[in-house]
Amino acid sequence: MSPPALSKAIEVAHGQTALVRKINELSGGSYTQAHIWNWLNRDKSVPAEAAPFIELATGVSRAALCPAFPWGVVDSLGPVAGDCTVESVAVST
Repeated sequence: MSPPALSKAIEVAHGQTALVRKINELSGGSYTQAHIWNWLNRDKSVPAEAAPFIELATGVSRAALCPAFPWGVVDSLGPVAGDCTVESVAVST
């Protein structure tokens, strides 16, 4: 079964290619439509490093996209020294 949160994000973005375009704009990454397809059909999950960018692009929560990651712990840490905003994080694919 496909992850429902990712399916919703794809719907909100108006397709896999559009979602890739949006997350690459936000992350400076080089994701492809094949990444989205693999997360949806093969992996059945979104990697933690991509989830915040999908959340920013679509409004679908990163916790729903990647429930195994301890988002509550990360959020409870608050700001860390330096610029650690989602916009400043480089994503490797």
